Amino acid sequence: MTENLSAEAVFRDIEENYRQILQNMEAASAQAGIKRETVRFMAVTKTVPPLFVNHALQLGIDLSRVYLPGESAGGYLAASLVTSYTNRDFSFRKAFLINPITDVSQPPWMEYVPRDGLPTEQSDIAWASRAKALSPVLQITEDTCTTILVHGKDDKTVNPENSVRFYEEMCRLGNSCSLLLLENTTHAFLLMEYYKGGPEACERTISEIDREVEA
Repeated sequence: MTENLSAEAVFRDIEENYRQILQNMEAASAQAGIKRETVRFMAVTKTVPPLFVNHALQLGIDLSRVYLPGESAGGYLAASLVTSYTNRDFSFRKAFLINPITDVSQPPWMEYVPRDGLPTEQSDIAWASRAKALSPVLQITEDTCTTILVHGKDDKTVNPENSVRFYEEMCRLGNSCSLLLLENTTHAFLLMEYYKGGPEACERTISEIDREVEA
């Protein structure tokens, strides 16, 4: 019970601090024309891990057993965190990415990368560079934590290649990574009452997560 309350306190404090930081960053960035999406990315990847570490240490939470899950756009944020945050004093133990967007330098996701604040000259080149910098699959290093990817083969929203390429790059660098491609399974299959894949896909995913956490 105490552990649950401690964890709840950590994430409540993170949320409160994150909201305040986000508000401050948005206010400061409004005149510069930086879009909300970019500000959120900056706030999440640069401030949440240090906040978490600070609160976790205060509450005696074991930092060697911190797992990071994310699905779809949440998978993008989780992948961004594990590839952008490289403080050697802390590393997520494992990341679980479900149907994640990992590359926003290619269609259709590149259209969501803001052009605001880019130089007028060679703006297309600068835009492409920004998209690459915001693509987790292109930011993987030898320090990227163990990652477990799960993707529906019939996903028409986020192409499974997003997970396949992330997996291949992790393996190329010698990092620990696994990939589970689910047959006859679409996007957002965790909402099993609405999407193709149903209970079987959910059960396999949960079993995979449980096995990795217990390992």
